[in-house]
Amino acid sequence: MGKPARSYLVAGIVGVAVALSGCSLINTPDRPPVAPVNPASPGASAIAQLGLRAATEAERVALTNLGLLQVDDPAYTYDLPHGRALVGAEITYEGSRPQRHPGMLVTYQGRIALVSCDWDGSDALGVSVGNEGQRGVEALVSVLGEQLCQPWIVESGK
Repeated sequence: MGKPARSYLVAGIVGVAVALSGCSLINTPDRPPVAPVNPASPGASAIAQLGLRAATEAERVALTNLGLLQVDDPAYTYDLPHGRALVGAEITYEGSRPQRHPGMLVTYQGRIALVSCDWDGSDALGVSVGNEGQRGVEALVSVLGEQLCQPWIVESGK
Protein backbone atom coordinates (compact mmCIF):
# COMPACT_ATOMS: atom_id res chain seq x y z
CA MET A 1 0.00 0.00 0.00
CA GLY A 2 1.51 3.36 -1.06
CA LYS A 3 1.63 6.56 0.96
CA PRO A 4 -1.39 8.27 -0.72
CA ALA A 5 -3.57 5.19 -0.28
CA ARG A 6 -2.61 4.92 3.39
CA SER A 7 -3.47 8.61 3.92
CA TYR A 8 -6.93 8.12 2.40
CA LEU A 9 -7.47 5.03 4.55
CA VAL A 10 -6.53 6.90 7.75
CA ALA A 11 -8.72 9.87 6.76
CA GLY A 12 -11.60 7.50 6.06
CA ILE A 13 -11.25 5.77 9.43
CA VAL A 14 -11.13 9.12 11.25
CA GLY A 15 -14.20 10.32 9.31
CA VAL A 16 -16.18 7.19 10.20
CA ALA A 17 -15.14 7.48 13.87
CA VAL A 18 -16.25 11.13 13.99
CA ALA A 19 -19.55 10.31 12.30
CA LEU A 20 -20.27 7.45 14.69
CA SER A 21 -19.34 9.45 17.79
CA GLY A 22 -21.68 12.32 16.98
CA CYS A 23 -18.85 14.82 17.29
CA SER A 24 -18.32 17.55 14.79
CA LEU A 25 -15.08 19.16 13.79
CA ILE A 26 -17.02 22.01 12.21
CA ASN A 27 -18.15 24.97 14.29
CA THR A 28 -21.86 25.43 13.57
CA PRO A 29 -23.68 28.68 14.38
CA ASP A 30 -26.34 26.95 16.49
CA ARG A 31 -23.68 25.55 18.86
CA PRO A 32 -21.07 28.24 19.55
CA PRO A 33 -17.88 27.08 21.24
CA VAL A 34 -18.01 27.45 25.00
CA ALA A 35 -14.85 27.79 27.01
CA PRO A 36 -14.92 25.89 30.29
CA VAL A 37 -15.53 28.18 33.22
CA ASN A 38 -13.98 27.39 36.57
CA PRO A 39 -15.30 29.84 39.17
CA ALA A 40 -12.80 28.46 41.69
CA SER A 41 -9.92 29.82 39.62
CA PRO A 42 -10.30 33.59 39.45
CA GLY A 43 -7.69 35.77 37.83
CA ALA A 44 -4.91 37.45 39.81
CA SER A 45 -6.71 40.81 39.90
CA ALA A 46 -9.90 39.23 41.27
CA ILE A 47 -7.87 37.47 43.95
CA ALA A 48 -6.15 40.70 44.96
CA GLN A 49 -9.49 42.53 45.17
CA LEU A 50 -10.63 39.93 47.70
CA GLY A 51 -7.54 40.59 49.81
CA LEU A 52 -5.99 37.24 48.88
CA ARG A 53 -2.55 36.42 47.56
CA ALA A 54 -0.83 33.25 46.40
CA ALA A 55 0.34 31.12 49.32
CA THR A 56 4.05 31.07 50.06
CA GLU A 57 6.10 27.88 50.08
CA ALA A 58 5.88 27.67 53.90
CA GLU A 59 2.09 28.13 53.78
CA ARG A 60 1.80 25.44 51.10
CA VAL A 61 3.81 23.09 53.32
CA ALA A 62 1.40 23.81 56.18
CA LEU A 63 -1.49 22.77 53.93
CA THR A 64 0.21 19.47 53.20
CA ASN A 65 -0.07 18.77 56.93
CA LEU A 66 -3.85 18.66 56.38
CA GLY A 67 -3.69 16.52 53.25
CA LEU A 68 -1.97 16.22 49.92
CA LEU A 69 -1.46 19.43 47.99
CA GLN A 70 -0.22 18.90 44.47
CA VAL A 71 2.60 21.14 43.23
CA ASP A 72 0.41 22.92 40.68
CA ASP A 73 -2.69 23.25 42.87
CA PRO A 74 -3.55 26.87 43.65
CA ALA A 75 -3.43 27.89 47.31
CA TYR A 76 -4.59 31.26 48.63
CA THR A 77 -3.72 33.31 51.70
CA TYR A 78 -5.53 36.09 53.54
CA ASP A 79 -3.14 38.01 55.80
CA LEU A 80 -4.47 38.44 59.32
CA PRO A 81 -3.35 40.81 62.12
CA HIS A 82 -0.55 39.81 64.50
CA GLY A 83 1.44 37.99 61.80
CA ARG A 84 -1.16 35.25 61.32
CA ALA A 85 -2.35 34.05 57.92
CA LEU A 86 -5.50 32.24 56.83
CA VAL A 87 -4.58 29.74 54.11
CA GLY A 88 -6.93 27.71 51.93
CA ALA A 89 -6.80 25.31 49.01
CA GLU A 90 -8.44 22.23 47.63
CA ILE A 91 -6.49 19.30 48.98
CA THR A 92 -6.68 15.53 48.83
CA TYR A 93 -7.77 14.19 52.17
CA GLU A 94 -6.57 10.65 52.83
CA GLY A 95 -9.52 9.31 54.79
CA SER A 96 -11.16 5.91 54.51
CA ARG A 97 -11.40 6.79 50.84
CA PRO A 98 -9.26 9.61 49.42
CA GLN A 99 -11.26 12.65 48.38
CA ARG A 100 -10.58 16.21 47.24
CA HIS A 101 -12.04 18.94 49.40
CA PRO A 102 -11.21 22.57 50.19
CA GLY A 103 -9.72 23.16 53.60
CA MET A 104 -8.32 26.15 55.48
CA LEU A 105 -6.07 26.81 58.41
CA VAL A 106 -4.43 29.60 60.35
CA THR A 107 -0.63 29.63 60.33
CA TYR A 108 1.89 31.39 62.55
CA GLN A 109 5.61 30.66 62.87
CA GLY A 110 5.31 27.08 61.66
CA ARG A 111 2.23 26.28 63.77
CA ILE A 112 -1.17 25.54 62.23
CA ALA A 113 -4.77 25.46 63.43
CA LEU A 114 -7.56 23.98 61.32
CA VAL A 115 -10.55 26.34 61.11
CA SER A 116 -14.05 26.12 59.66
CA CYS A 117 -16.33 28.65 58.01
CA ASP A 118 -17.95 29.60 61.33
CA TRP A 119 -14.60 30.57 62.87
CA ASP A 120 -15.05 34.02 64.44
CA GLY A 121 -11.40 35.09 64.50
CA SER A 122 -10.83 34.19 68.15
CA ASP A 123 -7.80 32.22 69.32
CA ALA A 124 -5.81 32.46 66.12
CA LEU A 125 -2.91 30.54 67.63
CA GLY A 126 -2.93 32.57 70.82
CA VAL A 127 -4.51 35.88 69.81
CA SER A 128 -7.80 37.16 68.47
CA VAL A 129 -7.81 38.61 64.96
CA GLY A 130 -11.37 39.86 65.27
CA ASN A 131 -13.53 40.46 62.20
CA GLU A 132 -10.56 39.94 59.89
CA GLY A 133 -10.95 36.21 60.47
CA GLN A 134 -14.48 36.23 59.06
CA ARG A 135 -13.44 38.50 56.17
CA GLY A 136 -10.71 36.02 55.29
CA VAL A 137 -13.15 33.11 55.43
CA GLU A 138 -15.57 34.97 53.14
CA ALA A 139 -12.76 35.71 50.66
CA LEU A 140 -11.68 32.06 50.58
CA VAL A 141 -15.29 30.86 50.19
CA SER A 142 -15.72 33.17 47.19
CA VAL A 143 -12.70 31.51 45.55
CA LEU A 144 -12.96 27.90 46.74
CA GLY A 145 -16.76 27.71 46.80
CA GLU A 146 -19.40 26.78 49.35
CA GLN A 147 -17.95 23.29 49.58
CA LEU A 148 -15.33 24.83 51.87
CA CYS A 149 -18.06 25.15 54.52
CA GLN A 150 -19.14 21.51 54.36
CA PRO A 151 -17.58 19.19 56.96
CA TRP A 152 -14.98 16.90 55.48
CA ILE A 153 -12.96 15.57 58.40
CA VAL A 154 -15.19 13.27 60.39
CA GLU A 155 -14.56 11.02 63.36
CA SER A 156 -14.13 7.41 62.35
CA GLY A 157 -16.75 4.95 63.60
CA LYS A 158 -15.82 2.94 66.67
